[in-house]
Amino acid sequence: MATIEKESFENKATLAYDISKRKGLNSSEPSTEKDYKPHTEIININTAEKQNLVKLPKIGPVTAERIIRFRDDYGPFKSFDDLLKVKGIGPKTLEKLKPQITL
Repeated sequence: MATIEKESFENKATLAYDISKRKGLNSSEPSTEKDYKPHTEIININTAEKQNLVKLPKIGPVTAERIIRFRDDYGPFKSFDDLLKVKGIGPKTLEKLKPQITL
C-alpha cells in the first residue's frame, strides 16, 4: 500500500511541476512571454511624472525621461503624433499608447 501512495504522490508532484513550467511559474527560467500588465488609468502625457509614464506599455524609465525632456524643451504635446518625435517611440508603440493617454 505504501508503494502505491508513494507513486501517487510522485505523479502529482511531477504533474504540478509540469503545469508550473507551462504557466511560467518556475522562477529559475526566464519567462517566454512578455511581462505585460494591463493598464487602465488614462495618463495625461503633458503633466505625468516619470513614475506614471512607466506604467504605460513599452515605456521604460529612459523613454519616460525622454518624454519629459521633450515636453520641457518644446512645450506640451499638441497631438498624439508629436510623440513620434521622441526617440524610442515609433508608430507601433504609439498605437499601443493611444487608448491609455490623453493630452
